[in-house]
Amino acid sequence: MRTILLTEDNEDLLELIQFHLEKEGYNVLVAKTGTQAIRLLKTHPIDLVILDLMLPEITGIEILTFMKKERQFKHIPVFIESAKSEDLDIVKGLELGAEDYITKPFSPKVLLARVQKIFSRSQKKSDFYWSNEDLYVNIDRREALLHKTRLDLTQLEFDILVFLASHAGNVLSREQILDGVWKNEVYVIHRVIDVHVTSLRKKLQSASTLVQTVRGVGYKIEPPTHET
Repeated sequence: MRTILLTEDNEDLLELIQFHLEKEGYNVLVAKTGTQAIRLLKTHPIDLVILDLMLPEITGIEILTFMKKERQFKHIPVFIESAKSEDLDIVKGLELGAEDYITKPFSPKVLLARVQKIFSRSQKKSDFYWSNEDLYVNIDRREALLHKTRLDLTQLEFDILVFLASHAGNVLSREQILDGVWKNEVYVIHRVIDVHVTSLRKKLQSASTLVQTVRGVGYKIEPPTHET
């Protein structure tokens, strides 16, 4: 399930957009202020940000600028919503790296179509590379190379590695890893996840320190040097 961070300070509009997004099967986190949006970005894996430009406390442009400067957030697509009077801010947002925009008032159906278009463009996952450890993960070939030597990972170990890398820098709970890797196909207890992560660490050898345990919460992986 994809998670969308919806930022909007108009209560009625926020509830309307949230309703239609959740009806389409998206997990929606809501923020009414820029401060709340930053906090949610730092504490949850986000797949898309719907960004109101005129948020209180911290503006949408300031949030977008922050995201594009931070390695763990710059890959997250941003979809701007704004009033027609904010054309200059829309242009600035697009120049900063926003994927698309929509002006108020708008139809929820149009918004959903734009969101789906953004997700379809970003459907192909990037490869990942950590230069200090010389660890390279190739998505299409489903292989992890350490110092150019292929690691003998199981399918689940590889999927866990990719899921952590896709949300690099964020702490992922065992429930989030379960939903992202197993996708509710079978009943899995938390201990099984721990066993697979422990095995993955052993096989990563000198790169094992990239995968960190956050006691009482879950796991995270250090952001890659770059995605290819």
